[in-house]
Amino acid sequence: MRPPRDPAPPALSPRLRAALTTALAAAAALALMVTGLVTTTAPQAAAAPGQLCGEIDVQPVDGGAYSVQNNRFGIPGGQCVTARDGGFTVDQADGAIAPGGPPKSYPSLVAGCHWGRCTDAPGLPVRASDVGDARTAVSITRAPGSWNAAYDIWFASTPDPQGQNDGTELMIWIDGEDAPDPIGEVVGSVTIGGAVWDVWQGEIGWDVISFVRREGATSVDLALEPFVREAIERGATEPGWWMTSVQFGFEPWSGGEGLAADDFSWTPPSGAEPGGDTSGPTTGQEPAGPAPAPIAPPSTEPPPARASGGALVRQAGGDRCLDARGSGAAGDPQVALWECDDSQTWTLEPGGDLVHDDTGACLGPVSGEAGSAAPVELQVCDASEVQRWERDGDELVHTASGRCLTVGPTVVGAPANGTPITVGRCLGA
Repeated sequence: MRPPRDPAPPALSPRLRAALTTALAAAAALALMVTGLVTTTAPQAAAAPGQLCGEIDVQPVDGGAYSVQNNRFGIPGGQCVTARDGGFTVDQADGAIAPGGPPKSYPSLVAGCHWGRCTDAPGLPVRASDVGDARTAVSITRAPGSWNAAYDIWFASTPDPQGQNDGTELMIWIDGEDAPDPIGEVVGSVTIGGAVWDVWQGEIGWDVISFVRREGATSVDLALEPFVREAIERGATEPGWWMTSVQFGFEPWSGGEGLAADDFSWTPPSGAEPGGDTSGPTTGQEPAGPAPAPIAPPSTEPPPARASGGALVRQAGGDRCLDARGSGAAGDPQVALWECDDSQTWTLEPGGDLVHDDTGACLGPVSGEAGSAAPVELQVCDASEVQRWERDGDELVHTASGRCLTVGPTVVGAPANGTPITVGRCLGA
């Protein structure tokens, strides 16, 4: 998943994915000069007893060894899953995304640590070179729609990353129905566990290597070492990096109601010590990133004088830029996408303020709205945390909430002048 999303991550986990196979066809990406960011809106559905319907809901199963994450991120609409030991069922899966965009979600099981939240699964994290005889198994129930059924395995340069993993995303697609292609391009094929797998490699801010089973299977029991070794030999990951989580779930583009996973298991390498940490949050926490902090109201003091000479915040792959020409009245976004011109420059100052050069005002989320798809506005600069931003690769991250500057709500087709800008979940796409 792509940071997350981690879905979890969930990290977007997430996926997140958390980690997201390509840029959302229905949204535009933004970057400081070349930043790529995606739309991420998903209102919470009403949950029946035992269901997870919030876009970021997580539930421990199997005594805390694993967790189930709903992880809805691609479009607004309802998704509900019912968690149980060893598995889950997708009870509701509204909406659809055209092939070419990232999936709607990554409902999934997690063993290990993702975006700072851990299960009690033993033997994780483990160095790539020490995966040894580790195994994982799962069985699935198919359903109508466009989807894949895939493992999402994350690597990092440290054993306990608290945010987006800085290593490799390794995916193992065991089955699918009319699913778009994985990230990147085909670089070869291998035979592992008696099956032929096509190998895809690409990059979306981190390296992604995907193994796609030519003949889909509804039940697998896999040794992980051959996949990890192949990733190392192809330069997609490093032997000293840490495998932090093993996740399994579904990436639906349309449909998906009725998909189910069962009998999920992670078997650690021989001699592995018990691991995991369940001291972090569980139900209701975001699998693909850190929980947002409250947003304080901006100061009413006049802004200090600012120097101009910044840069355009340009829609990646398009011809529109972050603009502040609107009035801020209802129906007239104060900050939106607009055709690029020289009046749209911004300065990302050393302290983290993102300053509109023409007005000297700072960009910040609307007061009290720190969740996914919170709108942004020009505010009087007051040196507060709520107005701090930082650049993380191709993303502009709002420091207080851990969310990214993005286009939203969902945009169908190329974004037009006046398309609103929000703070949404970081997916790295």
